[in-house]
Amino acid sequence: MKTRTRPLAKPGIYGSEDNPQVVTVSDLKEIAETFPDIRRAPISLNGHWPDPSRPRMGNVIAVTWDEAAQILTGEAEEQDALAKAVDEGWYPDVSIGSKRRASDGKMYLHHLAYLGEEPPAIKDLIDQIMGTLAEPTETPPAPDQIAAGDEGDAVIIPPISSRILNLADKAKKPQQPHPKEGSRMPKTPEELQQELDTEKAKTLALSDQVRELTASSTSHKETMDALAAKYPDEELLLSDRADPRVTGLQAQLRRGKADALRSAAAGKLPKGKLPLLDALAGQLSLGETIELSDGDAKTKVDGFTLVTRIFESIPSPVAPGRLDLGDPAEGEPSKVTPRDHLKNL
Repeated sequence: MKTRTRPLAKPGIYGSEDNPQVVTVSDLKEIAETFPDIRRAPISLNGHWPDPSRPRMGNVIAVTWDEAAQILTGEAEEQDALAKAVDEGWYPDVSIGSKRRASDGKMYLHHLAYLGEEPPAIKDLIDQIMGTLAEPTETPPAPDQIAAGDEGDAVIIPPISSRILNLADKAKKPQQPHPKEGSRMPKTPEELQQELDTEKAKTLALSDQVRELTASSTSHKETMDALAAKYPDEELLLSDRADPRVTGLQAQLRRGKADALRSAAAGKLPKGKLPLLDALAGQLSLGETIELSDGDAKTKVDGFTLVTRIFESIPSPVAPGRLDLGDPAEGEPSKVTPRDHLKNL
């Protein structure tokens, strides 16, 4: 027995341009992945359709996938006669047959075909073995898990030495059969990938919009919370704060109360101090109330009303009207007005 390492298959597009055969990396990887479950696959001589009754001259005992070289490699255990024939160049090429197993649909190695010319020594040896097996006293050896003659729908993967087509011309695709009326053609991997990329882009765009809306909502809420903390006496819901009608009514009410306060303070404050009064009005609250007691009666007023009442209770330092600067006739009021007095000065 001799163990020999041989390259089994390589990905590519084989065959003719009108009948291409595609060998993918995924298929070859699956063959290497599933081989430990099979443990061995038979060697077939002179093609992929041997006589199952013929003796087996060897088995594939290991399969590996070389990622760097992109080659599926196998270790073949050869009978001495077969090993000698291979050394002498009778079987220069090999090809593999594969199937998909029912459990998970993955590819597995069905057999390995030695391609070339059968030497006389091998033919004589096989005839001798067949003659021995024909004797009634002998029982043929039990087959391994996979029979070499069980071809069925096995996929034949060409040898590496075969011509590879269209590797540089990826625009050419195998002609698809015309779909039946009412049916749909299966989508190509490129079309499926394009649809997937489009959906991913839409999802990312929606995610960005959600993040922007979330950030805007958070900022708006923080602003409203800050206003609520600054004006706790407004007693308005957060939704009401954003209502322009409520904001307008508040501004109108504040202006009315501020005008009433200025009217009450007219003539009682120097003009230079009026900006201070306006600043005070800007800080007064519309909603917060102060409880006042007048005997048993108690009333609540807001800041504007309280300050306005204070100024209203202060008497004016100068009575409006004419100035009495002279000695008018008895019983007659002065005829001199403040403006006349200023002219005389």
